[in-house]
Amino acid sequence: MGMVTRSRPVRAASERGSAVLMALLVLVLLGAAFALLAGLLIHRMHRVQRDLRHTDLTALSDAAMAETLANLAASPVYPGVVEHSLGDGTIRSTVRHGAGGAFTIEVRASVRGRTVAVEAEGTMTETGPRVTAWRRIPLPEASGNGSVEGGIRPPAGR
Repeated sequence: MGMVTRSRPVRAASERGSAVLMALLVLVLLGAAFALLAGLLIHRMHRVQRDLRHTDLTALSDAAMAETLANLAASPVYPGVVEHSLGDGTIRSTVRHGAGGAFTIEVRASVRGRTVAVEAEGTMTETGPRVTAWRRIPLPEASGNGSVEGGIRPPAGR
């Protein structure tokens, strides 16, 4: 009885090299795909944060305007909201009184290093203040700060 040997096909060295090369190519492609996916997720995260900041600033400026109009209804010579905290931000307003019951309200709201300014014009009526115009006020560019999205500027001095 002799020894039985199994014969295996011997892979040529070039086939082993091709397999290693293919494995490396697959790894490089997977790495590039993951890097692209990570970049897209980071971009999306920044957009969501910017949208959240914009929504917060809009809500704060609306709250400051509502507070000012409510106090103006109670006192036609109301000077405006003294700066105070509200949620994660701060709000303030100034009322300029004109002839014939006309007024202009300027509101500023700040949150997480950004500020938005809104102006409303109106008149006092028998039932209280009536807003006739409303607009966002462009703020001057703060020095040393990069791009500003959506007309929202960093507060001065930051």
